[in-house]
Amino acid sequence: MLPSNRSKKSFRIAAKTFFLTYPCQSGLTKELILLELGKIITDIHSVVMSKERGESGDGYDHFHVLLEAKSRKNYKSPRCFDILGVHGKYETVKSKKKALKYICKEGDVLSEGVDVESALLSTFKKPFDRFMFRCRYLSENPSVLISRSRNSSSYVQDDFEIYNDYLISPKKYKQYILESVKVSTSPPKRLWIHKLKMDELMIWAKTIVSNDHISKSLYIHGASGVGKTNMARLMFDDKMFIVKHVDKLKEADVESSVAIGFDDVNLNTDKYTREDCINIVDPEVGSQINVKNSMVSLESYVPKVFISNFLPERVYKGYDEAVERRLKVIYLESAEGLVQAIYKHEKDVPLESKSDYVEMHESTFKYLVDWVQGKRGL
Repeated sequence: MLPSNRSKKSFRIAAKTFFLTYPCQSGLTKELILLELGKIITDIHSVVMSKERGESGDGYDHFHVLLEAKSRKNYKSPRCFDILGVHGKYETVKSKKKALKYICKEGDVLSEGVDVESALLSTFKKPFDRFMFRCRYLSENPSVLISRSRNSSSYVQDDFEIYNDYLISPKKYKQYILESVKVSTSPPKRLWIHKLKMDELMIWAKTIVSNDHISKSLYIHGASGVGKTNMARLMFDDKMFIVKHVDKLKEADVESSVAIGFDDVNLNTDKYTREDCINIVDPEVGSQINVKNSMVSLESYVPKVFISNFLPERVYKGYDEAVERRLKVIYLESAEGLVQAIYKHEKDVPLESKSDYVEMHESTFKYLVDWVQGKRGL
């Protein structure tokens, strides 16, 4: 039999939208992948990324990335999207909606250049599926969502359809509400934190009290898992209302909160202007913030805390000196030798020199909490 003249099929991938899968190895993180992909494709339009646990849970975890470029790409190298020597699986995308739903199914999503919440919500056709998505992914309280849909004086299409479906099939909604009841967790009562970071936080807090006004909002950034949110909650004795989207401010207990936390809120999208960002960040004047179908007022003596994995220039539209001077930026990083982060819980003692660390507890910033409550008459 004569040998075939047909050569082995060569690799080629040509598209604007790609679905990339990387193994969790060699120190890869979502943030690092995003950074390196920006070097490979210089005209990225949007990225959505998540970490999925493997079935065995013993090292087979992997990252999924939905990447869309502004122009069509044509690659012939099978290592076109390799990152720091890590090779993955690279495919084109037939259905962006299906790919988006798949990536976001476990939460813990990192995105840039796209409003993931709106994009995902549009992929669910059935009212009950949208109801579950809003509760699971957007952290809406299921009981409150049903109650608000029932009593809303304004016509909101999605709320209207959900409540109509609830009237037709109440059993599945009530079962979901029953199963979703959770006891909210409190932050740890004590944390170990590097004394240099504590000094920075103390200066920020004492300046507010001594000057009797807030001149800078607090911006805490660092890698995932270093305790940014827990530290912020402990600072304000767990009296801080945290939102993951600006529109959620309308559900915030603004009147009794000691601080407002913006956790991984991305203001660098087409939805916001530079002026919007300055208005949201500005601590010295009361902010009138536009939210979906409403407006929320934040008083000038309520501290705003922004928590993010990224530097502020990645988070704010038109970041410049006007935004920068309104922020006190604190960077938290994993300390060499610590098991998890820059702080440890209770009896866990830092493995580095203990003299480099101080203890933060629920009363450390009591004077700041008292100042805010005094201003608010709480």
